[in-house]
Amino acid sequence: MHLKKNLTQVKDYVGTAEIQFFVNVKKFNVEKNGPKSIDEYSIPMHKYFSADVPTYATVEISPGSLYDKTDYLQLGQTYIRNFFDVKMTEYGLSYMHDYPDFYAFLDISFTINEDLLMMERSTYSFLDCIGDVGGLSEFLYILLGLTAAKFSKLKMNAELVSSLNVVADKKLITVAEKILSTTHDKV
Repeated sequence: MHLKKNLTQVKDYVGTAEIQFFVNVKKFNVEKNGPKSIDEYSIPMHKYFSADVPTYATVEISPGSLYDKTDYLQLGQTYIRNFFDVKMTEYGLSYMHDYPDFYAFLDISFTINEDLLMMERSTYSFLDCIGDVGGLSEFLYILLGLTAAKFSKLKMNAELVSSLNVVADKKLITVAEKILSTTHDKV
C-alpha cells in the first residue's frame, strides 16, 4: 500500500510531460553533386508522455557511405562521403513498469543499425562524351596539332623578323657606303 501511494504521488507530480531533443543528421541528397551532396541539419524530436503509462521509444541511427565519381573532368578519382540517417520508432508500452526498482516514465534507447548503406554514383564525364563523339585519341591529335601549329607560326615569324633586320642592316651599310663614296669623290 505504501509503494502504491508513493507511485500515485509521483504520477500526480509528473503528470503529462513532454521531452524535446535535437539530433544532428548528415543525409545524402540525390539532387546535389560534390561536397554539397551531403546535407547537414538537425531534426527536432519530441513526444508527450504520461506518468500513468510507462512508454519507450527507439532512435535508430543508420550509417552510410557514398562513393562519388561525379566530376566533369573524371580521371578515375573517387570521393568517399559518409552520412547517417536517424529515425525514431513509434512509442509503445515500456517493459520497465515494476515500481520502484525497475520503473521508467519514458525509456529512450539509441541503436546503431549494423547494416552499412553503400551507394556508388558516377556521371557521364566530358572525356566520356569526347570518346563517344569522335574518339579521345583524335581529339588529342587535333588539339596537339593546333598547339604545334601555333608555336610553329610564332617561330616562323621570329625567324622572318630576325632575317629582315639582317637584310636591312646590309642595305643600310651599302647605302651608307655609296653616300660616303659620292661625298668623298666630290671633296
